[in-house]
Amino acid sequence: MPAPAARSAVRAVAVLDFLAARAGRAFTLSELSVEVGASPSSLTSVLQALTESGYLVRHPRHKTYELGPSLVVVGRAAAVRHPVVDLARPELAALARRFDADCVGSILAGDDILVVAVEGRGSRSTQGLAEGLRVPLVPPFGQLWMAYSEPAALRRWMSRALVRIREEGAEAGPETDDESTAIERHLAQALREVRRRGYAVNLNVDQLDAIHDTVVDLSLHLDVSRRRFASIAASMDAYELLDEGTDETHHPENIIAPVFGPDASVALAITLTGLKPATGAEIREMAVGVVEAGQRLTRSIGGHVPRVKEDDRTAS
Repeated sequence: MPAPAARSAVRAVAVLDFLAARAGRAFTLSELSVEVGASPSSLTSVLQALTESGYLVRHPRHKTYELGPSLVVVGRAAAVRHPVVDLARPELAALARRFDADCVGSILAGDDILVVAVEGRGSRSTQGLAEGLRVPLVPPFGQLWMAYSEPAALRRWMSRALVRIREEGAEAGPETDDESTAIERHLAQALREVRRRGYAVNLNVDQLDAIHDTVVDLSLHLDVSRRRFASIAASMDAYELLDEGTDETHHPENIIAPVFGPDASVALAITLTGLKPATGAEIREMAVGVVEAGQRLTRSIGGHVPRVKEDDRTAS
């Protein structure tokens, strides 16, 4: 069990993450305790410390908490250190206008995919999706980062697909070794296609509505929410479109391309979403636009496209 100081730090991060994803809204102590999975008594000192330092503001009459002005300074300092987010916004907006869709920028934050920018007309795909929301790095999500990751990170990501997590929290492995091998091979093939094409295409599958509701409506700091997310993700089949063909019509959910940083890692993912049914040729046209935007941003931040060896990127 973490030490009390460590628990307080985790709770402080959870509070800030929760409020950052719900900008402009304020919550009571009771509401925050439910959302971050901590008792009101254990959260009181955390909120007091954050309020005294200006990271939160407490309404004197309603007794609610919201983000405070000290975070403005933190945000500006972070933007200077990570300019890709602000540089990406015009590119995302231009893509959304060009293809009459939505465009999302996201980064990797530990074991989560963190939404940092949302542009576009506002479709079903982005309804309720706000900057600051997190998506757990559970297969099939995160393939763009994993396609260019180190072998150890890739193995950890793949291993998460080999655990079937039921909503009630019980865990069981794949039914057979053959099933495990099939999952690994499918994921490896999807990552090879990302590297070959320079982008990923994913389809609109039935489970995405439940995934969307889990991310938007529940706090992913709660274990039960993460278990539910992982359970739904494990049930997804045929999410990746590995061969779009030319004339066949598909229903794409998103097209994702990378922005590479100076160290040749994926600094930002550009996701074009809210798409209408399209032929393979139309999907490739959209993908070219997303990839070109990623290339422009890569150059603007002094990034480098990595050289990838196939034999050491799909090891399991």
